[in-house]
Amino acid sequence: MIEVLCEFRNDLRIYDAVPACFDVIKVGERDACPLLHAGEVAIYDPSDCIFAEGLIDGAIYVMEHQRPVAGMSWETFHRTGSQRVAVDRRLVRAQRSSNDRDLWFAQPLRRRFAGAFQGIDPAQPENLLQSKFVGRVVGLFRPNMEA
Repeated sequence: MIEVLCEFRNDLRIYDAVPACFDVIKVGERDACPLLHAGEVAIYDPSDCIFAEGLIDGAIYVMEHQRPVAGMSWETFHRTGSQRVAVDRRLVRAQRSSNDRDLWFAQPLRRRFAGAFQGIDPAQPENLLQSKFVGRVVGLFRPNMEA
């Protein structure tokens, strides 16, 4: 059995096994929110990074930042004294700008200040924000404990 749908939680499926074509990310303290709790394992679809149909407003995505940036040459990498490439992934919610419908924000799941809008990066065109995403979260992994 590859996957079993057990229940729904705000359009996220609960799986008791990780489907072969999906990947996982641990929900950290900074990504904890009423929907996702620290320590849970979110399942995301890495094939959804192609975004043929565009971003989904309000959907949760896995965003990746890399330091130094991927476009940096090895010469520059060594000249700056960098010892290793650091990759950071976090969960964010894609949100279309209300002022300019062509721009999008990557909004943190956990807000620091109640009622205040916060974006991780400034508003960006859809294709630029998409290039930072590695997949859309489709569910949570909860192994069946009865076995």
